[in-house]
This record gives sequence, C-alpha cells and structure tokens, in this order.
Amino acid sequence: MSPQNAPGLDPTGLLPGLIAKLVLVLAGLLGAMVRSLTGPAKSWRERVAAWIGGAAMAVYATPVVSPIVLELLHDLNLIGEHGRVTAESLDGLVGFLMGAVGLTIVEALIGWARRSIDNSPWPPWGRKPP
Repeated sequence: MSPQNAPGLDPTGLLPGLIAKLVLVLAGLLGAMVRSLTGPAKSWRERVAAWIGGAAMAVYATPVVSPIVLELLHDLNLIGEHGRVTAESLDGLVGFLMGAVGLTIVEALIGWARRSIDNSPWPPWGRKPP
C-alpha cells in the first residue's frame, strides 16, 4: 500500500507540516549559531552538539512559548489589525529565540554533566587518586 492510499493519512497536509517543522529547525539552528558567536571558543564537536540542541529546543519549545508571546504582544497592541507583528510570523521569531536559549541550556547541561562526572566516584577507574 502506498503512503498516498494509506487510511487516515492526508497527503495534502503532510508537506505544509513538514515545511513548518523545517522552518523551526532552521530558525533554532540560526539562533543557536548567533548565540555561539558571543560565547567562549569551543571545539567543533561541542558547537555542533549545542547547535543541534538549539534546533531541538526550537522545535519542541516553540509550540509552548509561541502562544504566551502572542498573548503578551496582543496585550501590548502589537498584534492585530493595526499591529506590526502578525501571528504567522511569530513562530519563526520564537524559534530563533528558542534556539539561542536552547544553546544556553545545552551549554549549562554540558557543564553540569562535566562537574558531576568530575566529582563523582563513578566510574572508579576514571578518577585519578589525589
């Protein structure tokens, strides 16, 4: 059975949803890259991991944060008939910001994990005696 004939699968709605997710990934990736320009020098492996984390943060956090930002901007009369921001353009902006914030969160988690490993007695073969 081809995907076009699969029951319950709407082929007309698949492509726009995929494009919307790719836009969020790109926005988050760019936000993480811009954020990484202001941080200390890191290895390429750390940069790529942080960029992926920023993109993932954009994909998963934007649907949660976007309605909050939308309501805030609506209260400030920046969204609406005479507003400067449209609700449709908000997801890209929030995705970009979530990518930058996601990078900060990933960096914090990496630092926490390193400190936890350095202070942990496990694995015992990984610690040097004092």
